[in-house]
Amino acid sequence: MQPAAIDEPRPNRASRSSQLSRKSTVPAIGRMMSDVLEPVVSFLDITRASAPGEIVLGDEEKGGEPVKIVGASLVSSVINLVHTVAGTGILGLPFAFSKIGLATGTLFLLLGALSSVCSFYVLAQSALKTRISTFTGLGDALRPGFSVVVNFFIICNCLGGVISYLVVASTAFEFSFGASRALWVGVATALATPLVLLDRMDSLRVTSALGIAVLVAFGGFVAVSYFEPFDMVSPCGRVGDDSCKGDVVALAPSGWEVFLSEFNVFLFAYCGQTSLLPIIHELHDPSPRRVVTVLVTAVLGVLLPMYGLFTYFGYLSFGANVHPDILDSYPQNGVVTLFRVGLGAAVITNIPLLTFAVRKALMGMIDQACGSLCRPAPSKDVAIAPSSLDTLPAAASRCERFRAIWIRNPLEFALALVLIAACAGAALLTDNLGLVQSVAGAVGAVAMTFLLPGLFYFAFFREAGCTAVRVGSLGMLVLGMVLLPLSLALVFL
Repeated sequence: MQPAAIDEPRPNRASRSSQLSRKSTVPAIGRMMSDVLEPVVSFLDITRASAPGEIVLGDEEKGGEPVKIVGASLVSSVINLVHTVAGTGILGLPFAFSKIGLATGTLFLLLGALSSVCSFYVLAQSALKTRISTFTGLGDALRPGFSVVVNFFIICNCLGGVISYLVVASTAFEFSFGASRALWVGVATALATPLVLLDRMDSLRVTSALGIAVLVAFGGFVAVSYFEPFDMVSPCGRVGDDSCKGDVVALAPSGWEVFLSEFNVFLFAYCGQTSLLPIIHELHDPSPRRVVTVLVTAVLGVLLPMYGLFTYFGYLSFGANVHPDILDSYPQNGVVTLFRVGLGAAVITNIPLLTFAVRKALMGMIDQACGSLCRPAPSKDVAIAPSSLDTLPAAASRCERFRAIWIRNPLEFALALVLIAACAGAALLTDNLGLVQSVAGAVGAVAMTFLLPGLFYFAFFREAGCTAVRVGSLGMLVLGMVLLPLSLALVFL
């Protein structure tokens, strides 16, 4: 008789399947996390281009040499364009509403956005058609020597912006921490200088993203404070207190000169044409469709909603009593001080974006003046020489890539230092932010938004005839010729 069989524990099919499931899930989660983190890590690594692959500019059939350029991604391009546009001008938009009224201000906000998109579009089309990536090159392609006039407007617009950013940053730090404003101008300049010395605009994507984050956070604070959730963020310092608020009107009884002057404020708030050509130049696969995607996303997708949120709730919070700098309207407490310091740091990250355009414009003029004595002449079809990153092998070490992100030409390096030092000196001599912004808006913003883009498109697309876009570019040119002297006269009258 055989012994009774002993029942052995049978393996649990459910537990075995769960083990297999866990084994297969772990790698899947790891791959998923890798897919999510890889773009973030790539974006944060400024020693590499933000987009994979490369683009090649130049036309050998026309005598030019092909130049390999590592590209910037759409996200990086949008971020840099948004941050170039969004700066200190945002702080004065609620005050502009108080002078012209809610309805007129809303109209000007929309007109400013549409004018900016049209201006960016015709300027981008001119650059893509001529394959020229600097304002200096476009000016001389129009007529030899005209780049001097073009660069004058660029310098007025950009250096006015840099000076105003240094004034805003130093004033914010002085108000928050004390000490002299001269000290904080030096601190702001020291913080901006390493960024000014970067060779490619794509390398500024991280600081631009941080600057935009601060502006978005401040816009959220302005909107939240309107609803007065608690005393710390109440516009008047205490929930239910209306002592700091003035009247809110749909249409302010102002003269035409006030409306024209405030329209310049909205133009200045959307002005960023000086960075558009370098952004197009660095963009990976700069097809017309991708360029338009960058423009529409930056202006209509990001800037217009951000400006609308900030300006609408800022004006409703204080009405006619809003200050030219809306930060001065709020009670001075820890929350406001935190945002004041944050905005001071954020505008410092705007400085390299503007000095980049001035640096390239001046180097173009220097190249014309002394040719190959200053640096090797660039390709016939490419106005910006390739950076050190473009010549590095794919297997280059991180240390080699880090050295390659800085300006490699000694003359251009020295010019960047001179520019930031000159702007710091001007910021020490004046704290009148309103005058600096008014002059820069009257001269630079009008010229860069209407005059030059309209002129370039109308001239370079002559063979297109009387198309709607070309007729519109002529209208932009005429409008710029009318607005520029009028706006400048209103500043000093």
